[in-house]
Amino acid sequence: MKVLFIYKYLTVGGVETVLRARFDYLQKWKIDAYAWFLVDGPGRSLFKGFEKQIGIGGIHAFAEHIDHNQYDLLDSLDTEEVFPLLQRRRPAPKMVIEFHTPYRENQAYLRSLGSLNVDAFFVPSTFQAEVARSNIKRDAVIKVIPNPLNPLFTKEPGPFLPVPPRPVMGWIGRMDDLKNWPEFLHIAGNLRRRGQDIECWIIGVPAGIPVADRLLLLARKERILDRLQWFRGVPHKQMPAFLDAIRDSGGAVISTSRGDSFGMTIAEAMARCCAVVVPSEGPFREFVSAGEDGFYYHPGNPEDAANKIETLLTDDKLREKFGHHGRNHILQQHDPNHAIGVLAKELHSIAGC
Repeated sequence: MKVLFIYKYLTVGGVETVLRARFDYLQKWKIDAYAWFLVDGPGRSLFKGFEKQIGIGGIHAFAEHIDHNQYDLLDSLDTEEVFPLLQRRRPAPKMVIEFHTPYRENQAYLRSLGSLNVDAFFVPSTFQAEVARSNIKRDAVIKVIPNPLNPLFTKEPGPFLPVPPRPVMGWIGRMDDLKNWPEFLHIAGNLRRRGQDIECWIIGVPAGIPVADRLLLLARKERILDRLQWFRGVPHKQMPAFLDAIRDSGGAVISTSRGDSFGMTIAEAMARCCAVVVPSEGPFREFVSAGEDGFYYHPGNPEDAANKIETLLTDDKLREKFGHHGRNHILQQHDPNHAIGVLAKELHSIAGC
């Protein structure tokens, strides 16, 4: 069985990372995975060893490719640019749309699918399934397919040396309004005013807008500039080490996101035995159990988040309990063997082969 995954950008983001994991595991279920990217980028490095299964080019090049190659199923990951072309094809191809984007301005395409044949919609969480239902204006089959963790995160965590000199509060993500990185600085400032001697790490890159000046001003205002480190462009393969450092420092990982379709950075942190603090809304409730492997906080309330983090900073046994329970919990559904097995079963069912 041959499946072509279609995505806009060949960057080093969450979608490309998930696709790379699929390339590693789908062959076990007798599925040959291929991918087409409309725009080239730095993500080529992720697909080392699979170069012959990767295609790159605009709509015309894509049309020529599918004219000369036979696929049992096409799988579009939030790439509506190919829909007009596929809508005209006869016979209509077997088609899946994977709806992952958390950005409202990018979700509108689900409201204008026209007569495009879609056999199923895949989403990474029950929360995202509800978002899909609110946008799709017709009857639809919606399946929750768990995101696979990269094996780099699932291997047994080891000690990180040298241990950072202070507990680290870590934030990881795309530095835009949706991910709400300024709230992290407000939380850090709240903890500093309480006398907590912490390090604050932001691991992320600006999302097309200048943030350096704003970051500097906010860090000064919250009086955390001397404890703030900003890591830009960290390769994904180095992230387990960063998470191990946060864990062994006696710190925690926090998300301040206003919107996620799943929350991969938190799942990865849990896989490395990090205690986590997350917003009390969105998809996080589906894989973070409050009081078992993390804490919820009320979004927009830095003091509430600071209370939860302070509890973790001062209670070693609780923090370690959260870390170990969180790893076991997240691996049950998002270990790549399990998660990609769920995907493979659905792909075979839809393609009928």
